[in-house]
Amino acid sequence: MLKASILILSVLFLWVNPAFAQTEEAEKPVTEQPAAGSPTTDEIAAKTQAEAQFQKAKELFAAKEYDKALSALDHAWRLDENPLYLYQRIKVLQAMDEHEFALELLEKNKETLQQTEGVDDLFVVEEQLKSAIEDKQVKHPDPQPKPTSRSTLNTVGPIALGVVGLGLGGWAAYIFTASCEVEAANGDCLQGESPNTGLGIGASVGAAGAIVGAIVWWFMGAPDEPAQATVAPTSNGIMVRF
Repeated sequence: MLKASILILSVLFLWVNPAFAQTEEAEKPVTEQPAAGSPTTDEIAAKTQAEAQFQKAKELFAAKEYDKALSALDHAWRLDENPLYLYQRIKVLQAMDEHEFALELLEKNKETLQQTEGVDDLFVVEEQLKSAIEDKQVKHPDPQPKPTSRSTLNTVGPIALGVVGLGLGGWAAYIFTASCEVEAANGDCLQGESPNTGLGIGASVGAAGAIVGAIVWWFMGAPDEPAQATVAPTSNGIMVRF
């Protein structure tokens, strides 16, 4: 009789337990799983922070604080690679007169920007950048490259000027060393030549200038329109004009 009671209780337990387990499972709260392709919580938070940085950049741009605006846009781009942030960066670079960089960024991302909502005047901005670059090239053309070899003028010119300087130096030495062998009572020189101090100083200055000019010309090269030197006699000697 006892064994029969135990058997009946065991059967009842086995029958009731699965039903209890199912009831307990049904009572558990259902945790919602994100749908496939939906952004995660972290992604949503990153987008929110990026949008805040984007708005901050627009305010800084309006205040003409362009460097800070670029910094805010960089922060926003690291959080969320939204093409709108690229477009705003192009407009900031344009305001900073960095037209080449702005146009390069635009052309590199042109296809993406054309498909981005909120980018309505892309063509206008592109034409403005191209026009600004063309105007800059007209006003400030690229300098012509310097010749790699020494021209005939830059070779012969310094040598000739140096020879002139040496000639003037020899003439100055002759003037200073001249002496009068026979002098009259009134001071006139009857035989030989009296030293002309003023003329000698003028010749010396001209000689020094010619030699220095020849050295500078040789090492630096001639200018586009080389200055012409003229030697003119004066009452006190010689004047050299360039």
